[in-house]
Amino acid sequence: LRTESINFEEAHDQAQEDWQKTLNKIQVSTPIDSLKEIFYSALYHTQLAPVTFSDSNGDFRLENDSIVRNADFTAYSTLSLWDTFRAEQPLLTLMEPERVTDIIKSMLAYYQVNQKLPVWVLYGNETNTMTGYHSIPIIAEAFNKDFTAIDEVL
Repeated sequence: LRTESINFEEAHDQAQEDWQKTLNKIQVSTPIDSLKEIFYSALYHTQLAPVTFSDSNGDFRLENDSIVRNADFTAYSTLSLWDTFRAEQPLLTLMEPERVTDIIKSMLAYYQVNQKLPVWVLYGNETNTMTGYHSIPIIAEAFNKDFTAIDEVL
């Protein structure tokens, strides 16, 4: 629960600093500015989803409407796995490994309720709108890349 007031300028500056830190993880060298703009716009888009689904205290709602209290990980939703498992998820293993572990923990929390891994979870609810079972290659890739945190949850 946040009790302090939030100053807009401070929040703006912090958001700008956070985005710069994320986008600067990959450096592009080209004299053509339009190519940099295209690349960094695409990189920005890879960071928009999945989205944080946890509250600031770690609580999040499962699909059966029960609440996980004070989770030891950040829960994620908007898992559009059918179109992210080939490129975005592998990129995240390089750029944001801690997010990958939490994304997998989110998928396994879903599994505990539904006895199946997610297909296309949107804000905590399965849409079943896409074909395939793309959570499996995401978990397998992290396992094959020796994510030690995966061992804890599998």
